[in-house]
Amino acid sequence: MDSPLSGFLNLLKPPGMTSSDAVQSLKHALRPKSSGLTIGHAGTLDPEAAGALPIMFGRGTRLFEYLTGKRKEYLAEWLPGASTDTRDSTGRVTAVSDRIPTLDELRAALPRFIGEISQTPPVYSALKRGGAPLYKLARKGEAAEPEPRTARIDSLEWVGETPRGRLLRVTCGRGVYVRTLCHDIGGATGCAARMGFLLRTRAGIFTLENSATIEEAMAAIADDNRSLESFRKLLLPLDAPVMDLPRLEANSPAALRLLQSGNPLQRPLVWPADAPDGMYRLYAGETYAGVAELDASRARLAFRML
Repeated sequence: MDSPLSGFLNLLKPPGMTSSDAVQSLKHALRPKSSGLTIGHAGTLDPEAAGALPIMFGRGTRLFEYLTGKRKEYLAEWLPGASTDTRDSTGRVTAVSDRIPTLDELRAALPRFIGEISQTPPVYSALKRGGAPLYKLARKGEAAEPEPRTARIDSLEWVGETPRGRLLRVTCGRGVYVRTLCHDIGGATGCAARMGFLLRTRAGIFTLENSATIEEAMAAIADDNRSLESFRKLLLPLDAPVMDLPRLEANSPAALRLLQSGNPLQRPLVWPADAPDGMYRLYAGETYAGVAELDASRARLAFRML
């Protein structure tokens, strides 16, 4: 049975709050008014980072993999002069330097970090070793050096200055550690460096412009009765994150029921003959049903996720 709430809240997460804390705060506030609630977040933000954090409700949680794979954009403060064990300003200083690279030197360093790159995540990260997050092991003096892994960065641009350093705009895929990127840019330009603040300005369709603060969300919940009418107005619909996929109509209620029961359809007449292979957002009339995958070579249409 679906959760009473289904959709997406674009939360403007403040610094000082973990992504999990944001979810738990909303779950606790909603629990008295919405039983059987399913809620989660897509794309963890560091506790000291701020920005767009997609919160999934009900059937929206089934799009987790799709959401986390979307392009993300960040605005990071790059700080020369010292590097830390956390790669940001919260950690213990591990190296210092007096050298301040010129803007031309910094611009020249960026191309080596664009594309598919190898990146070693910070010791203080949520990655797990033996079931325990690395940051917890590090705090106990049991730091385990993470293995390098491939990350994709689409573009980098220096866009301004702060009293302490420079502003870097980062456009990337999933799994990129901007803290590590700031540290590595320092190494490439011959100085110790770390990340100051981090603001995520976009995660797929979720941007700062269409976000809601935790205070706005809590106020809507507090003002609502069990219908949660005010809070529902803050939610984006289930098909909002997949509007980049082409639309496909289920030709009959029976075909749709078979798909929703997990049965792939083998009859080619249930989709247009000229529809290319790929992912589609599936509808029954005006009702969004989910995301389906078409493999015309096998005459097969099946749900990959709802």
